Amino acid sequence: MRYPPQLDFISDTVTVPDAEMIASLQKITFGDLGYEEDEATNQLESYIASLFNKEDACFVLSGTASNLIAINLISSFASSVITGNQSDLYLWESSSVSSFGGLRLEPVNTSSGMISLEDPFWDQVNNSFFGQRAKPSSVVIEDPHIGSGGLLLGQRYLKKLFTRCCDVGLNLHIDGARILNPIFLGIYDPVEIGGSCTTISCCFSKTIGAPMGSIIAGTKEDISKARQIRKLIGGTVRQSGVIAAMCLNALSRGKESVTHSVHIANELYLILKEHGFQDIVKPNHSNIILFKAPQGNDFLIKHFASFGIRIAELEAGTIRIVCHRQHNEESLLRFKEALISV
Repeated sequence: MRYPPQLDFISDTVTVPDAEMIASLQKITFGDLGYEEDEATNQLESYIASLFNKEDACFVLSGTASNLIAINLISSFASSVITGNQSDLYLWESSSVSSFGGLRLEPVNTSSGMISLEDPFWDQVNNSFFGQRAKPSSVVIEDPHIGSGGLLLGQRYLKKLFTRCCDVGLNLHIDGARILNPIFLGIYDPVEIGGSCTTISCCFSKTIGAPMGSIIAGTKEDISKARQIRKLIGGTVRQSGVIAAMCLNALSRGKESVTHSVHIANELYLILKEHGFQDIVKPNHSNIILFKAPQGNDFLIKHFASFGIRIAELEAGTIRIVCHRQHNEESLLRFKEALISV
């Protein structure tokens, strides 16, 4: 069953192009991505590189692809990649960096997505016993941390983390699938974020509402390698401007989309509290809500489905609601109506 976007709360990736976004396609010239001749794609890459004060950027079709490419280009073959045990990379990306790049994901315990700067592994990175194991060459951190409801790790933490990585000779990749959210809200300075990592990726298909697309930013040398890896995995499409133009349109309305999505999430949070739901996680700046259903998650998911509304579990015991730019007042009314009848 295909749920209409205004009644679909499973993710902010369920939005569909509106009339303005589709109209943006009429202005594109059809250039070839493989020859770097597509004007819309080149414009998009330049915009993101400038945003994060990086030398260059590489457009890809998905967030999984951007992480796969970025991590492989900053990591040595057969090395290990340090990441959080609750990160999207570790839990939900099919061990792609291991399957493709011969890299070992090494999860460390995190607190709300944060890798402790005092974790014992920092002092072990250059120890000789790694001759018997895969030696670390990179760290991946997810910000915002989706498993914590979109919690921000903070610019100060990211800067300290990057310094810690540099001290022990590790590269740092920021998996910033939704990092455009705090940037458009004015919480994060993108230049400071770009200066706190080796590479960074962000998605256009999340809160800002493009149908697909992600990007990696870094040095010219790294991005040249990124384009080679993109070709290797079959990611160098031809007339990429069809997608890039819609990504540019989504960026032009990014502040409006993010602000609206967070507003809807705040309203739903109040509705849930009003009706006695407990253990609700909702960071102030986030468009994501995590909560537990006293009646049982399966019951609540089926009950909402009977009202034509889709919600889903993030993991056993926790329901995740994600708000987006195509939710509206009707969405709130229908959600409340379903909740009242539980």
